[in-house]
Amino acid sequence: MSTKLTKGNTLGLIGLEGKKVISIKNTICWRKPATIKQTRQVMKRYKYAIGVVSSHNIYRKANTPYCKIWCHCFRDVDKYLKGYPSILLSESDFVDPAGIRVLKRRPRWDFYYFTMGGKLGNMYKGMQLFVDSLPILCGRLGLKGVVIKYAKSTKNFMLSRKQRRIWNKYKPRLEVFREKKNTASIMSRCKFGFFPNIQDCSPLLLTESLVRECPILVNEDILGGWKYVNDETGSFFTKDNLEEKANFVLNSNFSTRKNYMKQYGYKKTAVRLAEFCNKHIPGFNFSMVGFKGSDRIMRSIKND
Repeated sequence: MSTKLTKGNTLGLIGLEGKKVISIKNTICWRKPATIKQTRQVMKRYKYAIGVVSSHNIYRKANTPYCKIWCHCFRDVDKYLKGYPSILLSESDFVDPAGIRVLKRRPRWDFYYFTMGGKLGNMYKGMQLFVDSLPILCGRLGLKGVVIKYAKSTKNFMLSRKQRRIWNKYKPRLEVFREKKNTASIMSRCKFGFFPNIQDCSPLLLTESLVRECPILVNEDILGGWKYVNDETGSFFTKDNLEEKANFVLNSNFSTRKNYMKQYGYKKTAVRLAEFCNKHIPGFNFSMVGFKGSDRIMRSIKND
């Protein structure tokens, strides 16, 4: 079970108006790049558009001029969206215990890693960095891991010859699934989640891990998701300090869900998004705003 609501370019909005959850008809969220033709077709049906950075290059594409306000994931927003009203808010902020399955923790593996086939595995999920990390994780530290190739599963990993040799050497210490398995079960059975991700803007799996009380070890250069990493949730790593940071995550006590829920989760994020939209979109007057498809969660928590 995943919290991803769509793989498409757009997301609709819902809002809490009084005590009623309604569909917001005049506004659309652009989350991925689109062609000029696609953009024009969609915008015939909507008056307003919000940019939601779920793809690293959306701010340079044809749909960008229609997005007058932005929800972003960047450390330095002016580098990408200078001059636009913006808020540091991602789809992954909405992940909530009310919306995902949480199982009792019974570790079987030391770590998990979710990836993709083809070039997207390198670009978004850091597959090459993962392989380069195996001599430390599975070699020097002797860890066992589980790798889930959950997208582009028919495409081979794009590795150099050296990386292919490393992969084959340490593969006996990895259990590899070629399809998406039960995410809740995987996370409950690992000591930490490994995220060598690079151009990942809204890492839902990362916040799902935190809600499931599984600490995280995250590439320091990740584009989005950096805001979730602190001493109560896990650690960043670089190539130079991976062994030290892996030991820290394995041997420390964390309060991942408690820390995450202090700032994020469905209700807090929906309230923040409503306040942002109410300020910048004419006619908006909602106490919570969320993405279409999350109606059940909004109804279940609106009175909490």
